[in-house]
Amino acid sequence: MSDDAEKKATIFFQTGDKALGRNDLDYALECFNNCCKLVPSKLIYRQALRGTQRKKHGNNGKGVSMASMRMKPARMKMSVSKQRGKWKDVVDSAEEALALNPWDIPTLIDQADALHQLGHVDVAIWVLETAQDNKTADVYRNLAHYYEEAEQFQKSIKSWEMVSKLDPADENALVKIRQLSAAETIQKGKFDKDDQDADGGSQGTSRAAAPESYEARLAREIREFEAKVEEDPKNVSAYRDLGESYRRQGDLEKAANAFRRGYEASGGTDADMNLRLKEVEVEPYRRKLSDLEHKRTQIDPRKDPENAQKVRDLIKACTAKIIKLESEVYRLRLQLNPDDFGSHYELGYRSLRLGDLDEAIKSLQKGRNDIQRKWQAMLYLGVAFWQKKNYALADKNLSDATDAVPSGNEEGRKEILYYRGRVAQDQNDLPRALGFFNDIAAIDYEFKDVAKRIDEITAAS
Repeated sequence: MSDDAEKKATIFFQTGDKALGRNDLDYALECFNNCCKLVPSKLIYRQALRGTQRKKHGNNGKGVSMASMRMKPARMKMSVSKQRGKWKDVVDSAEEALALNPWDIPTLIDQADALHQLGHVDVAIWVLETAQDNKTADVYRNLAHYYEEAEQFQKSIKSWEMVSKLDPADENALVKIRQLSAAETIQKGKFDKDDQDADGGSQGTSRAAAPESYEARLAREIREFEAKVEEDPKNVSAYRDLGESYRRQGDLEKAANAFRRGYEASGGTDADMNLRLKEVEVEPYRRKLSDLEHKRTQIDPRKDPENAQKVRDLIKACTAKIIKLESEVYRLRLQLNPDDFGSHYELGYRSLRLGDLDEAIKSLQKGRNDIQRKWQAMLYLGVAFWQKKNYALADKNLSDATDAVPSGNEEGRKEILYYRGRVAQDQNDLPRALGFFNDIAAIDYEFKDVAKRIDEITAAS
């Protein structure tokens, strides 16, 4: 691996870690994915990527809805690359699939196999270890082989024991257990001899220390940063590091306390510390919203309409609170970097949802300069102008969004066509509105209230 690739990966990792600290998961995922592509042999990059993928899906264990169907294109690319022996392409295509469902067992097995083929055995082992909760014989069978290659005989034995338990028909499992037990005995004897020989028979150090886990490293860093702030209560940088470590650990209360103390230590002048504090303060509401959404799915509105309405009201109130707090976060980001066009877009979108149309238009017009969000910015600009009844500018922006939306983004195209239909309908241009709604119905007849609007327009004509 070239030094240039290592340097680039280091920069991407540091940037991704900061994005993760701000809960900007999409950008963190992009950075960590770049790290893995540049240096596929480095375990910490794959760990950061997988952890962020799972966090994005709320650790739901299944990824996006209809994940298996949506993963098919990436899985097909993996299959072709596997047949051609292009193992790095297999690894990269696997990440495309795992972005949709990071718990998918077949994809994890295939990615681990490709990493093993590339000689990255430790990374292959870790990839499969993340799948062990599913307790499939194939996972343990592959793990057993990788552990044996890494001379981790006890782990290999335990893996074969799981294979034997899950697949009693696998006679090879018992054979491997006996063979590995013998290999472990030989290995132990060698280590004992090395220990006796080292330093004239004293306890030797021939065994390499086990690599520090992510959790252990995080706990160690927290202790170090706590010691720094105790030694110097005005060390703003140490408070920042401490807060970020707590945030990665998932202890939001301690993270907020560290950022608050750091902001106070700066005399209330450190805008970055204030931003981090605001970002952490949003997270409990996001978790509350997730709990409420889950609770909503457990209630049958026909049997318990009163409780169902109560939960819907709580969801609405919690969502509004999140939008307001997130708006504060993006305003602070723009204070630090006025040319952050992504934050202009995010602020504009939230202003639109809060009904502040002038603020939404101002921010979304700047957000159009973000290449990745350009078509969305034009879509919501169209919606904002439509709500202000400026139909000419609404149609102009929605037309531009139609040209800019990626060809494969069917959901985005339907959304744009829907609002173009609404604008035409409000202008009483019913034939044009019907054309837009019919274009949607040809793809998805159940999209929003399209079917009802088609019926109304048809009946009126």
